[in-house]
Amino acid sequence: MRKVERIDRILKLLKILWMRYPDWRLSQLIVNSIRMGKPGLIVPDIFYYEDDDLENGIKKLIGE
Repeated sequence: MRKVERIDRILKLLKILWMRYPDWRLSQLIVNSIRMGKPGLIVPDIFYYEDDDLENGIKKLIGE
């Protein structure tokens, strides 16, 4: 099982990054972070995924 501690650690970093780039969509933050961690990795079209669509998907997953 993965360590649960990683969740708060990663969310804290995402908040710092998003505050630095508030005009970026969450998917942009994630894709750009992935590309920085693994240069050359091909990332699917989630780069252009809108935050509203992501929020709706999260709500469906948690049962709202």
